Formats: sequence, C-alpha cells, structure tokens
Amino acid sequence: MFTGKKGEEEILFDIGSVFKIEGIYFDEDFNIWIIKMKATDERTDQIREQLKSTRQKFKTGNINMLFGRLLLDMGHYSKAEAYFQLMLQVLPNDHDDLPLVYDHIGDLHMRITNWNEAFRNFNRSYELKKNSATDCNHPCLAISLNNIGNYFSAINKFDEALEFYRKALKCKNNQVNNAITYLNISSVYVKKGNYVEALDLCTEIRDQLQQIKPNSIVETIYCQCIIGDAYVNKREFNDAEGFYLTGLLLAKKHLPIGNLHQINCTKLLVELYVKQDDIQRALNFCCEELSIYSQYLPIDHPSIAHLLIVKGKLYRDNNPEQIQCYEKALYILEKNIHYEYESTANCLMLMGQYYDCREMYEKSIDNYRRAIEIQIKIYPADHAILLKTQNLIQLVEIKYANNIN
Repeated sequence: MFTGKKGEEEILFDIGSVFKIEGIYFDEDFNIWIIKMKATDERTDQIREQLKSTRQKFKTGNINMLFGRLLLDMGHYSKAEAYFQLMLQVLPNDHDDLPLVYDHIGDLHMRITNWNEAFRNFNRSYELKKNSATDCNHPCLAISLNNIGNYFSAINKFDEALEFYRKALKCKNNQVNNAITYLNISSVYVKKGNYVEALDLCTEIRDQLQQIKPNSIVETIYCQCIIGDAYVNKREFNDAEGFYLTGLLLAKKHLPIGNLHQINCTKLLVELYVKQDDIQRALNFCCEELSIYSQYLPIDHPSIAHLLIVKGKLYRDNNPEQIQCYEKALYILEKNIHYEYESTANCLMLMGQYYDCREMYEKSIDNYRRAIEIQIKIYPADHAILLKTQNLIQLVEIKYANNIN
C-alpha cells in the first residue's frame, strides 16, 4: 500500500511481514546504510507461529517488549541485545518495563552461556520488581525467580535451583510459564537421579501442554528431551530414542533450522548411540545432520560448530580428523559476533586433551589456559569446573617439565 503526498511514497506493512534481504551497502553521499529487501512468503507460517507463541507467554508485556523477545527467540542475538540496550538508555529509571528488559538481557546471556552476566541481570530485575511490587506473589516475580533457578541449574547447583523454582511456583502465573518451571524442576530431578519423580511430573506437564497447542512447541520439545534423559539414565534406551526423535522432528518442523533445540536433540541422540556402543551409527547420524546444516546455513554458523565438536568426540585416538573438527569449530565460535562461552571453553578443553594424549604438552597447556580464561568469566570463583581445569594444567605442566629433563 502506498500513501503520502504527491511525489512521496510510503510503504506500509504489518508486523509479521517477511522480507528477503537482496543487498546491503553504505551510501556515502547521504551517510546512511541502504538495505534492499523483497517481500516473500517464505517461512511466514513459522514466523507467525513464533509470534503467536511469544504473545501467549508474555501476555502482560507491551508490543515493544514483544518485538525484542521475538528477536531473541529467533536467535538474532546481536539485534536483540542492541534493542534491549537501547531500551535501557531511553526508559526512565522508574519505568515499569525496566525489570523486564534486564530479564531479557539475562536470558540472552544464558543462551550464550555467560552465566555470571546472566545472574547479574536476573538479580537486577528481581530487586527492581521487589521494590515496586505490591504483592509478594506477583507474576512478574515468578519470571525472575525461574530465571535465577535456571542460572543455578546451569552451574550445577541443583538444590539452589529447586529452591528458586519452588518460590516461582508460589507466585501467580499463567499456565505456560508454570509448565516451564515444572519442566525445569523435572530436569533437575533427572540430574539428581530422581528419575521416577521426573517422569511422573513430565508426563503430567506434557498432558497440559497438549491442551494449549500450538503455543507450546518449544516446551513440548523440552519435555520430550527430559523424559528421554530419564529413560537413558534408567538404561531404557529404546524408549529414550523415541522421545528424542519426537523432539527432533518437532524442532525441524516448527523451528528455524539450526535452532538450539534441534542441536540439543541431535546431541542427545548421538550420546545415546554412543552409550549403546554403536559409534558408527552415531557418526553417520551426526554427519547427516551436519550435511543438512551445511546446505542451509552459512559456513560460520555456530550450530555447525556445535555439531563439529560432537563429531570430533566420536573419533578414536590417532585419527587426525578429530583435531580438524575441533579446529574448525573453534574458528567458527571465535569468529561469531556473539561469543558462546561454554562451547568455546569446552572445545579448547577437548583440544587440550587431544594434545596431552599425544605428549604435545605445550599445545595442551596453551589450550587449557585459554579455556580457563573463559571459565573464570562465567563460573563462580569456587566452581568445581575451575578447580578441575587448574588441576589439569598443573598435571600437564609436570609432564612437560619431566619431558624436558
């Protein structure tokens, strides 16, 4: 639709309109970036479904918050971060949306596994909400409490995570957000070895999610994976595979290719096949998924790096393809605009292990030291992972000294 005065044209379109970028260039005369776009119907159903799901989860939020959340859920982290940082600059210090902005920034840092920065933003949000809330069980508090629980779960402090999840459930909240918190509790139950409790709770929540479709695809995938995890730990591998595959198919059907949930399902299936001592099946499956990603994603997409790390771990000793996978993955992760802290550190740790086994101690020490520099940024100072890496460095340094002598 074209409107405006004579000689002027203005194109109006709705939120949810989809465009394909055909070119981006800088106009030096006007000192502006120009983006040439073409309207397209590609992925419109997927985007509308994502928007509908986001609206369902954040009914109380305004359209400005919804837009930023949509960017976040679709994996556009740089755009989402720029958007929320802009909101921090323009919103007054006493604005009602300010705590939610911190919640979303914290969520972004959780996704790139910068745990400490996520925790800082979640706490900032919670303190602001507590100071303004007239009801100690207000729904907005539940979001922050659940987020803080996610932080503690990520750093393997499970008792603390459960404490915050249970506090979140005491708050008034909508059905979807309560289901998410219950799923988070189920995930912790699995990690603590309470498989029966996890399965019972997940089964109950899965039935609830089926009643609120199609707005619960991500939660349903998450639920499938938790149930699969419980069955894996019970060594009921066939049942586990069924749940993982269902989660993977849902992710492929409803979410953008290379999304975190698809990656997670793929990793879980590979690990399952390894537990069944079927390394070749694990390798074939990983290579098939990697081939699909390579067709549809840029060569430097972080999802490809994740699968390269998975693939590298499947090779046995003395196979040069192992270190090639790690090096390619590290290159992608370090090149990416949004640094993925944990994945990068894990890749460096695997490279350190590779060189240690081959008595290439200098390279091993270098990679372990680079890994711990990242780990120090994202974990508490007394975390077990830091202690483990420090011990590894000391052991390799002793080997290196003995080798010289």
